[in-house]
Amino acid sequence: MTDTDSENRLIRIFNELKEKGLIARNRRLIPNPFVSSFQGLFVILYSRKNIRHMMSRLDDNALRYVLLHEESHLRKGAFSNLKVVLFPLVAGLILFAYPFHMLIDLGLQAGNTCVMLSQFGSAVPAALAAIVFALIAIPLFYRLFYHELHQDEFDADRYAAETLKEHFSIDRPSEILDTALTCIQGMITVENQNVASRLFSGLILVLGIYPDYHPPVAARVETVRREVDGQSPTALPDAEASTAG
Repeated sequence: MTDTDSENRLIRIFNELKEKGLIARNRRLIPNPFVSSFQGLFVILYSRKNIRHMMSRLDDNALRYVLLHEESHLRKGAFSNLKVVLFPLVAGLILFAYPFHMLIDLGLQAGNTCVMLSQFGSAVPAALAAIVFALIAIPLFYRLFYHELHQDEFDADRYAAETLKEHFSIDRPSEILDTALTCIQGMITVENQNVASRLFSGLILVLGIYPDYHPPVAARVETVRREVDGQSPTALPDAEASTAG
């Protein structure tokens, strides 16, 4: 299957869900180089780089599940979730940018070298204090909103599972979820990430923003099995792996 065939199949399933009213009719499906698989962000983004890999491993129901999961994020207000993540990052950038802007401004406005050096010296402690504060504040802000984002992933899984069960007669949507997450998790490795993704992952790791807000795969599958499949819960494995959704 070529990349074109893979994209055509994805678009076909996306349009099918729109026609059934399960995805908003004004929703758009757009390739994006900065996502590893799929991402709901105003529109549904997908990775053109990994499209053939995904299409060869996901059947139609698994693709429906992934698209419906992202649709749930958008229907709940993806912009609100985006603000939760971006707020501490933007705040950090402001904290970083202000002291450096102040230093540059001093250099431009100082009338003579002695005055400039004097003002520069007094500005350095303020700049360093702002940087230290940003390094501490960013992870703390993120962790305050971590549980809300964590729960939103369970809610999106539940929406996709219930929709598949009702509209496509899937008795055990947890099995579809397991297949989809296992496939996507296998793609999101250092080898498959682009340079921007690696830099971002490294940055948030250094800043201590982890843990990842995506729940462990085993917990997500078990939740759908218990709440949607209607089966009795089974013992959870000690899996700590998680995936993007």
